[in-house]
Amino acid sequence: MNRLILVLAWLLVAGCSPKRRIRMATDAPDDLVSELRKRSIPYALKALFNVRVSGPELQGTTSAGMVLARPDRFNINVQTPLRTPLLYLASDGRVMHAYTHQDTTFYEGNDALSVIGELSGGAAGVPDILLMLTGSLPLAEAQVRSVGVEDDLIRVELVGPRQSEVLAWVDPKTDLYRRVEVRSMRDGALGDPWVVAEITDAMHFQGGWLPEELRVELPTVGWTVELSFHTWDELGVVPDVFVLEPPPGSTREDLVGTLRQMAEQQGVRPRP
Repeated sequence: MNRLILVLAWLLVAGCSPKRRIRMATDAPDDLVSELRKRSIPYALKALFNVRVSGPELQGTTSAGMVLARPDRFNINVQTPLRTPLLYLASDGRVMHAYTHQDTTFYEGNDALSVIGELSGGAAGVPDILLMLTGSLPLAEAQVRSVGVEDDLIRVELVGPRQSEVLAWVDPKTDLYRRVEVRSMRDGALGDPWVVAEITDAMHFQGGWLPEELRVELPTVGWTVELSFHTWDELGVVPDVFVLEPPPGSTREDLVGTLRQMAEQQGVRPRP
């Protein structure tokens, strides 16, 4: 009998939670956004996934893995279809470097914020990448403009730095965003998006949820990246993998300059 009561109580709470969240969207928008940002996510995570990249000079699908350590460290290892190394990308929160095995080129990004700034007009940083990869709202310091309900989703508008705005549609059943747009804001009107992310499927993880299917569009460089996650695992010990060193004999290029050139090829003029 006690077991049955506990099960019924859990079902009642689970069934009422989305409705309560939706009511909060109109009654207490600041409290709701604060609650959404308090999602329980482990300090360090490891994930295995397939990745499909579409861009002006790059098309393909392959496998990859990554290690994340909040708030601002990550390492992404992309492999060829033959399971040989293809690309490393890593950041310790201060610098962000990349290395491509095919052409043995080391891309230096000594200022990680500048690197990300080339993709987001200076609004986002490395912590925002990790937040979006794990299904959370980016720009943690952004101010709440409005919260409402749209098609059973919670619609959130946030005012960010550098004349940016975040539009997000959050699923109250999972606390994950369904769609996030980071856009420019000029003269009171929304401009073109810098980053668009969509979560089309989610998986259970430690009593909560993490993305299973994630699509990210980067219009400033003409890329679309689709991630299909196989596994998420919490790490008890964080490996020392967040700083890349240039291998002997590698060619060096500037990561910021490369991104700026790609943006200009898309007709985008990056902000200084």
